[in-house]
Amino acid sequence: MTFAGIFLTSITIILVLCIVLLHPFVKKVTGRYIFWLIYSLCNTALVFTFRFIPDILNYADAVKSGLSSGDGIWISKAFLLDFCPFTAVMISVLPIFDYKRKVSQIIAPFAFFGGLITILFEILLDPNASMTFEYIFKGIFPNRAYFLIHFINTITGILLLMNSKKANWKTFMFCNIFAICYYLYIFIVVKISNGLVTDHTSGLLPDDWKGGEYWRVSDILHLDYPWCMVVALSISYGFITLFLFTPRLLQKCQYWKEN
Repeated sequence: MTFAGIFLTSITIILVLCIVLLHPFVKKVTGRYIFWLIYSLCNTALVFTFRFIPDILNYADAVKSGLSSGDGIWISKAFLLDFCPFTAVMISVLPIFDYKRKVSQIIAPFAFFGGLITILFEILLDPNASMTFEYIFKGIFPNRAYFLIHFINTITGILLLMNSKKANWKTFMFCNIFAICYYLYIFIVVKISNGLVTDHTSGLLPDDWKGGEYWRVSDILHLDYPWCMVVALSISYGFITLFLFTPRLLQKCQYWKEN
């Protein structure tokens, strides 16, 4: 661990706790659409500038020179097969048009969980972490904006969870549909790529579990593919469900306390 890794992780956790514990006060600002419009436009500019557009340009260059076995990573990045970059784009863009944040609420628990788990397991333990513009915004090639997108996922995710309409089982159903559709999308792109895409597929393929946060989870579980995928995704989905219903649980706890 480095000082930068500890500092960046601590800042993220402190902000999450402040958003949750000071929610009645924070909501006076975050409950307004104008906040989400400005906030989301800033997030969109950051995500597209430092991550999505450069990845699209790399993919375009690979296509021009003829896609080969080493270009699978650019297909994955351009088509957002990595879960956290996908949610970073979605959670940044959606609130601009999603006035009541109903659709954004469905993405929020996934973004929050993915962002937080990466901050805790990767950023905190990253020996290359540093308090520089390069690390915080641009990232280390080829993982551009690595800290930035996970920070945005974490903070925007918890803000949406705390400021959206309290989740119900209908919301949970749409979360399931979203997850199923996303993994079907990954599966289709992988098949169309004719074997070029071998990793960066949100845990779907074996090579995903050989690096990054997936490797750490696999190492902790002491399981090989595909069981590490089955167990890890099941545990993850349990936490995602918990995060989805946390605001409702907090509301009930407050009600019981007052009565």
